[in-house]
Amino acid sequence: MAPKMYEFTQMFKDVQFKKDDILLDLGCGEGSLLFILAKKIKLGVGVDILKHCIDDAEIKANEIKHRVNVEFHCQKLEEIKFPSESFDKVVSFSMIEHIPNYLEIFEETFRIIKKGGELIVSVDSFSHFNEKQRAVHQKTFEVQKYFEKQELYDLLKEIGFSEVHVEPIFKSKFAKKWFTRVMNNPGEYFAWHKRLYSFFLYYVIHWHEKKIKRVEHGIFLIARCKK
Repeated sequence: MAPKMYEFTQMFKDVQFKKDDILLDLGCGEGSLLFILAKKIKLGVGVDILKHCIDDAEIKANEIKHRVNVEFHCQKLEEIKFPSESFDKVVSFSMIEHIPNYLEIFEETFRIIKKGGELIVSVDSFSHFNEKQRAVHQKTFEVQKYFEKQELYDLLKEIGFSEVHVEPIFKSKFAKKWFTRVMNNPGEYFAWHKRLYSFFLYYVIHWHEKKIKRVEHGIFLIARCKK
């Protein structure tokens, strides 16, 4: 879907991947993001607590094992106990807002990232929606936590990350209108026929977002930082 395409490109627009990188995808789902990134790196590791998602990811991984090197874990991150400084990069695509113990997760990612490694995440903010609209979205999509820009920046700095950069995305009136429509009709977001115009919608979103300058609020936030 176009919004996810845009979110993906904004998350990784300034990220440099190396052939010897080991990367963790936190909340990997069926592995779509990891399979894309795994083409650029040495090893991609996916973690998710949903067994049916991990089962699907492993089926796909087996089909393309000659092209990418990946592995999957159906377990909570804090329970796996990866060795300290295991990963060059940890990424999470709109997942941390669904976890009640998000602070523990951020602290665990700091432990398992190598010195000089990177954390790249996107999270829900919905900072320019009112409380009623947030409540509808929270119930529909099972969101546990909405983040504000300064709050997320301060949290990552307090944990110990450096070079912290947090930016809002989906800042335009067009984006707000589109997401409002989806909240009122959640099935529309997943409708198959919407994929037919995803590329067109992507460029429409990009055009509207590019016009917005110096806005502190957005529907999502993207954070990049280093250990």
